[in-house]
Amino acid sequence: MSSKPAATHSARQITGVVSPNPGAGEGLAYPAIRYTYNLDGQPTLIEQGTVVSQSQADFANFVTLQQQAFTYDSVGRRTRANLENANGARLTLQQYTPPMS
Repeated sequence: MSSKPAATHSARQITGVVSPNPGAGEGLAYPAIRYTYNLDGQPTLIEQGTVVSQSQADFANFVTLQQQAFTYDSVGRRTRANLENANGARLTLQQYTPPMS
């Protein structure tokens, strides 16, 4: 069984993906990824975590294990990517400098 999109929004972007249960029948949570976008359709937050089933409704109880947040400048270029664990501790930070024109 492969990963499947669990949810999309009105712009048809994927907002959640659930992977198969790694220990089927053992009561383990399903690995999942949740996506948040800005009004320009760029990802602003990608969360890795778990849900209790492959149902779209279970994303209401999504448990975040780590997340990556992105910021963009006024013309849509990525300026920063920040990876944090579930406790909010920064794991990595990448800053981007746009090319000089």
